[in-house]
Amino acid sequence: MRTTLLILSAVVAQLVGPSAAAGSDLAPSADRHSITGKAFDFSAGENPEDLSFNPDGSMNISMLGKVAQQPPSLVRLHRSGAVTTLFKGENGEMLTGNVRADDGVIYYNLNSPVASRAGVWKLPPDGRPVRVAAVPGASFLNGLALHPDGRSLYIADSVAGVIWTVDIRLGTSEKWFENPILAPTESDRFGANGVRYHRGALWISSTAQGALLKVSITRAGRPGRMAVVASGVVGIDDFTFAGDHSDVAIVAANRSAEVQVIRPGGRRITILSRDDGLNWPTAAEIRGSSLYITQAGLEEPHDARVWRISTGRTREF
Repeated sequence: MRTTLLILSAVVAQLVGPSAAAGSDLAPSADRHSITGKAFDFSAGENPEDLSFNPDGSMNISMLGKVAQQPPSLVRLHRSGAVTTLFKGENGEMLTGNVRADDGVIYYNLNSPVASRAGVWKLPPDGRPVRVAAVPGASFLNGLALHPDGRSLYIADSVAGVIWTVDIRLGTSEKWFENPILAPTESDRFGANGVRYHRGALWISSTAQGALLKVSITRAGRPGRMAVVASGVVGIDDFTFAGDHSDVAIVAANRSAEVQVIRPGGRRITILSRDDGLNWPTAAEIRGSSLYITQAGLEEPHDARVWRISTGRTREF
C-alpha cells in the first residue's frame, strides 16, 4: 500500500493545478501524501454516485438509494465531516448526476416511476426543490453537465443511449446527440453514462462500449464530429479533467473497480484499484491539491464512501 501511495501521489501531483485556493480540501491531513475517506452507510441508502463542490470546499453528493431499497437523497458533506440532507426522494426513485451553477443552484437528475416527479430538478441556495424539466421520452437520466452560459444542461440517458439537452429557462428538452456507441448492450444495460462540457466540446463515457468520446459543438450549438478518445475501459463511469486547459481525463471505472488516467491519444494508466479499497467507483473530481472519488459500494462488503487522495502541494500539469 505504501508503494501504491507514493506512485499515486506522484501522479496526482502532476494532475492537479493551482487554480483552487489553498486549504480547500475536506478534513486535510497532516501527512504530506495521504489517502483518506468518509464512510457512508450503504444499507441506509447512502450510495455515493456523483459529487460537485461548493466555494467553501463542501461537497454536494448524489446518493442512489434504490440499490439498497432505500429512498435516494442529495446531501452536503461539510469539511468537518458532518452531513446535511438537502433533498430526500421517495422509495423506488434514484438520484444520479448533480452539478452546481455559479449562482449556487444545484441541478440534479431524479429517475422516478411517478411521471410528475421524474426529470431534472434544481435546488436554489435558499429555496425548495423545483422540477426544471420532465424530459419526455427519457429512460434513465444519468450524467449531467452544465453549459458555461448557464442556460442549458446536457444529460446522458444510459438506457435510451442518447444525450438530451434541457433549456433551463423554458423547461424544454430535446434529443441532442444519438449514436450506436451510446446504446446499451446485452451484456451491459448502461450505455451513455458520464458527460462533461470541456474546452468547447461535449465528452461522454459509454459504459457498454468501454469508451471515452469527444463530440465537437458547432457555433449553432449542435453536435459536430465525434472522436473515440479511448476504448477498453471496463465499467467506465463518470470522469473529470486534470485542469481547465488539459485534455487529460481522470476516469472512475465502476465494474473493474479502478481509477484511470487517460491521456490524449488514448494511453491509459491505472492509479487506483480494488487492492486499494475501491468498491464500485462512480465519479471523480479535482479540487486544490486533491483528487476525490465517490464509490457506491455495490459489491460486498458494500463499502460506500468518498475518497480523498492528497499530495499536500500543487503543480501545473
